[in-house]
Amino acid sequence: MYVYGYGGFSAVDYLRLIVQYPDQARQSNIFPSVEEANYQHETAFRVSVTNGSLQVEPDPQAPAGRRAPITAFGVTLAVELAVTALVLLRLGVARREVGILLLMITLINLLSFPVVWIFFPALGFFQEESARVFGTYMLVMALGYGGVVGGIRWVDNVCRRWVLGIGALVSIPLMLFLGLIVVVNFTSYSPTPPLADELPYGVTLTLSELFAFGFEALLLYLASRRMLHIGQVALLSLLMNGASFLAGLLLQLLLNGQSFLW
Repeated sequence: MYVYGYGGFSAVDYLRLIVQYPDQARQSNIFPSVEEANYQHETAFRVSVTNGSLQVEPDPQAPAGRRAPITAFGVTLAVELAVTALVLLRLGVARREVGILLLMITLINLLSFPVVWIFFPALGFFQEESARVFGTYMLVMALGYGGVVGGIRWVDNVCRRWVLGIGALVSIPLMLFLGLIVVVNFTSYSPTPPLADELPYGVTLTLSELFAFGFEALLLYLASRRMLHIGQVALLSLLMNGASFLAGLLLQLLLNGQSFLW
C-alpha cells in the first residue's frame, strides 16, 4: 500500500491511495488530505473496495484523533479509581488510607497510560519513527518515576512525602509535554517511511495489558506499604485493568458502532 501526495512546498493538499493486491494494483480517487471545513490537522477516511474500484472519502462519524487519548485517560482513571475504592472499602481498609491510595493510583496511571497508548502501539505495523522514539521515552520515564512513586509512602517525614507526591503530580505531565516537543523537533526534519514488518496488533495489545497489570500491581504494592498482601494487590490490579479495558470497548462501541476487537 502506498499514498501519493499532491501539493505545494508547505503541505500535501491531496492524496491518492494505491494498494498492491496479489493479482493487480488498484488506485483510488484523488482526495483532500485535510478537512478544510473545520481546519482539522487529522482527518479520518473511509475506504470502500469493490471488484472494480477503490474509493476513499472523509468519514465524518469517526471521533477526532487528538481527543481520543484524553477521553480514554479520563475513562480509565475514573473506572480504576471506582474499582479501587470499592475493593479497598470491601476489605475494610480505613477511609483515610483509601484516599491516599486513590491519589497513588492517579500518579501510577499518569505513568502507565502513556506507555500503554504510545510505546506498545508504536511497535506495531506502519508506525512513524517519532512515535517509537516518543514511546521509548515514555517507557524510560515511567520506569524512572515508578521508583519515586513507589517509594513515596516509605518516607518517614510527612512533609517530604507530600512534597514528593505533589512534585511527581506536577512534573510528570510537564515531562511528557517536554518530551513530545523534543521528539517532534528532532524527528520532523528527517521523516522515515512507516515500517510494516513489526508486531501484529494482537501481540502489542496483549503486551500493553500485561505491562499495565504488572506495573500497577508492583507500584500499588509498594504504595500500600505492604498493608495489602501480594495476592490482594494482584487481584485489585486485574480488576482495575479488566474493568477499564471493558469500559474502553463499551465506549468505542457507543461512539463508533463497533469495537476494535470485531
